[in-house]
Amino acid sequence: MSSALSSLTTAAGHARLVFVGHRGVGQNRPPPVATAATEAASVATGTSRVSPDIRENTVLSINRAAKLGVDFVEFDVQVTKDGIPVIFHDNHILTADGLDCKISDLTLAEFQSIGPSKTPGEMGRQLIRRRKDGNTYTWVAEEEDAMPTLVDLFDCVDPRIGFNVEVKFAADDSKDAGGPEEIDRILSALLPVVDSHCGSRPLFFSSFMPDAVVALRKRQTKHEVLFLTVGSGSFSDDRMNSVQAAVAHCKAHALSGIVSEVKTLLADSATIRLVKDAGLLLYSYGTTNDDVDAAHFQQYHGVDGIIVDDVAAMSDHVLNVTPEDLQPPFGRYGV
Repeated sequence: MSSALSSLTTAAGHARLVFVGHRGVGQNRPPPVATAATEAASVATGTSRVSPDIRENTVLSINRAAKLGVDFVEFDVQVTKDGIPVIFHDNHILTADGLDCKISDLTLAEFQSIGPSKTPGEMGRQLIRRRKDGNTYTWVAEEEDAMPTLVDLFDCVDPRIGFNVEVKFAADDSKDAGGPEEIDRILSALLPVVDSHCGSRPLFFSSFMPDAVVALRKRQTKHEVLFLTVGSGSFSDDRMNSVQAAVAHCKAHALSGIVSEVKTLLADSATIRLVKDAGLLLYSYGTTNDDVDAAHFQQYHGVDGIIVDDVAAMSDHVLNVTPEDLQPPFGRYGV
């Protein structure tokens, strides 16, 4: 396994977690719920913007995370109808003038006509975003940047910063890879870009799709492949229903490790031992990783790295951790 994915140390020589910025300095969280009457006014006055105040999954956000000391940035790759890997998280892209479709339904030119333009000060079709309750809000940030291609990230992001490439698929169900044809379409577009642009940059792949991570491992061996899991659930595919199932899947297909939702690990440290005893890397994701006690609990029990949303707040606690910080108990997470 790559030493870049584990066994890092602080400037003082103490072991520390691998520090990963989520979509740059953090995923965009929606503004407070507004009524239809107040939405337009709040946008006009700048009071209805997302937080953090930089658009997620952009060169600007990722380079800001680099300045805050992250080792890697996590971002989401999808592939347009004409075969170009672009950076966008959601399963559907929505605009105020009625567009509601998958990235795979758009050409690159159509994708780049949405949201902030690469030309400073210009704006394309207004992005909106769907809340968990199904309602939408206007998706604007204090600091805007164009939605990039994967090539843009390779060309414009500090080359010392590693990439955690989460591979997403054009399926209505975020945990459905859409079948072998869609996996082949995505990987056939993605892997040549990585091969031609990565150079010496540290990089690993991850995906929630069990068949997709197997295909990633079969089609390339240079970069580590990690299986993303929520750690529990009632999915039709048993490989997705527990960390135990994820471990078995990794071992069966020579995958390097697991990225688990953090609450599963915090609930029982034995889950961490299960993964580490299997000889696998273990990372975690989730907003609870913005909690210092949660980060220290995980390092104490052997987690290799954490994906963080509040990069600015967590930077010092991860990069400059001391042995004294790792003395239990860890707040409400105990020992």
